[in-house]
Formats: sequence, structure tokens, C-alpha cells
Amino acid sequence: MASRVEELLAEARWLEGLALALVGEREAARDLVQEVWVRTLEEPPRDVRRPRAWLGRVLRNALSSRRRSESARASRERAHERDGTYGTDDVVERAEAQ
Repeated sequence: MASRVEELLAEARWLEGLALALVGEREAARDLVQEVWVRTLEEPPRDVRRPRAWLGRVLRNALSSRRRSESARASRERAHERDGTYGTDDVVERAEAQ
């Protein structure tokens, strides 16, 4: 496993560049790259014939997952605003105001 991960780590700079190109913000790109490395350690590839292709696929999957989560969260927040329900921050803010 170590040699497979080392082969992937050799592409770290390339991966960071790809992440930055996809999200356009350095901190968001770093977070995404970190997520790729966590996923890589949790489930290393069996075969690393094309490290960039593998890493690119993991990166795009992580980005898609993140975007789905953000979209779902935004939808929930809009629904709560329409329903008049409040999140914890709203409750704390209202309590402090009183």
C-alpha cells in the first residue's frame, strides 16, 4: 500500500493545481485536496497505472459530493426561513437580544 500512496503523493502539486482550477479559491482547493488524501488513505487504489487519472476522479467525486451537500444545506435553510423555524444561531441571537 505504501508504494501506491507514494506514487500518488508524487502528484500532489498537480492535484493542488487541478483543485484550484476547479474551485477558483485557494482555501477551498486546499480543503478539497485534503479530502482527496483522506479518501486515498481510507481506500487506496489497487492499481496505480495512471495516478493523475485516479486522483482526478477522486477529486471530481469529492467536489460533486461537496456541492450536493452545500446545495442540500442551502435548500434546508431556505425551507426553514419560509417555515419560520430557527437554527441554533438564530435562537442564541434572539435570546441575547432579549
